[in-house]
Amino acid sequence: PEHVLFILATTEVHKVLPTILSRCQRFDFRRIRPEDIAARLKEVAFGEKIALSDEAALMIARLGDGSMRDALSILDRCGESVTPDIVTACMGISGRETVGRLLSAAAAYDLTGALNLFAECYQAGRDLYSLLDEIVSLLRDLLILKTAREDPFSLIDAGSSREALRALA
Repeated sequence: PEHVLFILATTEVHKVLPTILSRCQRFDFRRIRPEDIAARLKEVAFGEKIALSDEAALMIARLGDGSMRDALSILDRCGESVTPDIVTACMGISGRETVGRLLSAAAAYDLTGALNLFAECYQAGRDLYSLLDEIVSLLRDLLILKTAREDPFSLIDAGSSREALRALA
């Protein structure tokens, strides 16, 4: 009937047949900026009477990777009082400090120290894929810090202090 609408949602548009695509209106959704996700998380936390620090909100926003739904799910898993340490524990990630120490050891050619830190993360049950993602994210931030001509901190994920990033860079 004329009143029936089909809504197709996919992340793999290339798999939809051209005959179907030609009859569709297409809406491409983009990732939400971490700052916007963090602001919305603060609103939700206030409404739900959850204590959420600014640093934890930005950390959750980064982990949500542009998805408000994923960020809200992470917030829900973290409990009533949310700090960066609680987010780190709930998500099984290593955290910027540990990743910074790992990169510092590698930069100093301290293979034993780097492998020991990696082993600590592994023994603590940290997700190794997340650890690699954290390393790439920190390396991205360090590259921006070293190459940006204007204020690089507007482009960098808020997860480390400016002093710590400058020292590592």
